[in-house]
Amino acid sequence: MTIENARGKFGQSKSATHPIIQLRALAALCNASEFDAATKDAPLADRRIFGDATDQAVLRFAEFVDPSSVDYLRACWNKIYDLAFNSKNKFMIRCFSCTRNEAVAATLSKETAFNTDDM
Repeated sequence: MTIENARGKFGQSKSATHPIIQLRALAALCNASEFDAATKDAPLADRRIFGDATDQAVLRFAEFVDPSSVDYLRACWNKIYDLAFNSKNKFMIRCFSCTRNEAVAATLSKETAFNTDDM
């Protein structure tokens, strides 16, 4: 299977209810890696990424599913709290606030999204 064929399979549904689209959003947001700005325009496989190997792979996946989605999602969600992964806890926590309302529909399904006006 070529990269283009695989991307086509993942990208068939742009609906936020599609599990791959939601996984892409989580991979982009809950990730401590960053693309090197000097290689930003290079093909995905040739881009340098700052971060540990696992985060690099997860970031490549997010960008593979929807090119340039990482920048868009990170611009739409403001990180307000971060508890880094460590070997004792074996988990990480990131909390976000939405800076662009249209991002909610592109990130979460209607079942998981909530309306802050009701709070």
